[in-house]
Amino acid sequence: MKLKTLLAGPAWAALTFAVTACTPGGIKESNGAPRPMVASAPAPGFDPSGIVMVAAHGKPKHVPLAKPAVPELTARERSLAPFFAQLKALQDGTRKEPVTILQIGDSHTAGDFLSGQMRKLFQDKFGGSGRGFSPPGFPDKYYRPDLLDVTETKGWQRQRSMDPNSTEKFGLAGVTQKASGPAQSMQMSSIEDQGFDRGMVEVLGGGQFTLTVDNAPPRNFNLPAGNNAGDWVEFDVPKGSHTLKLDTLDGSNLTLLSWGIQRQSPGILYSNLGTIGATAKLIERWDASIVQSEMQHIDPALILIAFGTNEAFGNPNDLATFRSDFVADVNMLAKAAPDAAIVIIGPPDVNRRYRRPAGVGGDCSARPLQGAALITTTQPAPQPAKPGKKPQKARAPRTVWAPPPELAAIRADEQNAAEAQGWYFWDWDAAMGGPCSAARWAAAGTPLAQKDHVHQTIAGYQLSGERLFADLMKAYDHYKAVESAHNRTGPH
Repeated sequence: MKLKTLLAGPAWAALTFAVTACTPGGIKESNGAPRPMVASAPAPGFDPSGIVMVAAHGKPKHVPLAKPAVPELTARERSLAPFFAQLKALQDGTRKEPVTILQIGDSHTAGDFLSGQMRKLFQDKFGGSGRGFSPPGFPDKYYRPDLLDVTETKGWQRQRSMDPNSTEKFGLAGVTQKASGPAQSMQMSSIEDQGFDRGMVEVLGGGQFTLTVDNAPPRNFNLPAGNNAGDWVEFDVPKGSHTLKLDTLDGSNLTLLSWGIQRQSPGILYSNLGTIGATAKLIERWDASIVQSEMQHIDPALILIAFGTNEAFGNPNDLATFRSDFVADVNMLAKAAPDAAIVIIGPPDVNRRYRRPAGVGGDCSARPLQGAALITTTQPAPQPAKPGKKPQKARAPRTVWAPPPELAAIRADEQNAAEAQGWYFWDWDAAMGGPCSAARWAAAGTPLAQKDHVHQTIAGYQLSGERLFADLMKAYDHYKAVESAHNRTGPH
């Protein structure tokens, strides 16, 4: 179903609405990214020293090469070529639409600090197009999105895909918001001076509601039920609009899967879709038809997948099939967005606190402490002293930090899976400094990691984002150099 209506009004002049039924199948054609370049064999007569043997009057002589050949792209770099082609088109001025990046993961992604720094760095370099695809309302009580102010009334019932008892259908956001009755509202405001000129709302199961942009008159919508993949309401508004407000009109339990605002101008849209406490198996609880429809609408050029921390703290017996399950889960997203490049972000260095075994020194052990007693975060409350006796000073147990036993294996499984599937793997642990870096970051003068040695401070996530961005841009610069060399001389 597709419905387009031209609406009038002070802030809705020349505004076009499109209500699209989200059904599987292609909506957008390929983004035209060039095929990855494959290194060819050197030409006969090639001298590895950089000197070509050339015959002159029957005698060979050495002639230095004018310029050394640019090394071909590595397999990891080639996996990002479709994304790099879109970045280059932004810089060349040949692409007139936004380039979308999705980051999907656990609490490291749910807190918009790593993703917020990545968003800032990408938008500073390639231009910003706003926020883009977002979870509906508040996906969790800690939600503090970058570039947005979000409010909602108390009558919304949040369903999370983390809940094993939920029968709801979920999309990429991993959460739905259902109105418990009429007169429920939800509002999203851009805090950027440029505001937005396009918005979208994704509805599951139909319902009646209004959309209001800034101070314009509200517009009514009555979507029929029955579309299992959801309906999208997409709309263009005057440039510089700042607030989108949704109000329910009936008691039909309107269910929202996502919404968003953006500018239809060249630049980067960076969406973080994180779920606190999640493992990669959370993806299995998302409806494939909804995910496929969402991917077709937002058309991501790059998808970053960041899981592994919670798996490391889980039951080792649940990890026997981790690698094959991880491949299947990520492939569900990759198949829904076949033109997107995939980056696997390995788990960062994280530690647990143990009672110090005999013979173990220092504040942190780089190796797991098999058999050591784990100290939980909940300690017995101190007992009150008996009358007439001085309370004894509690002695802190001698402790040492060490990685969870399964952390290294999970990281290796993700790296091996990425190499086998042709995805780019980024080693977050190595970028932090290797084993025990969480302990060092937590003890720094300006702490970069939280006291739990699992989550990072804002400064830590920003530093991690800077290092991830720098690695991607190093690969991007090499891509441009290889492309330039091929355009001058043809494939080497």
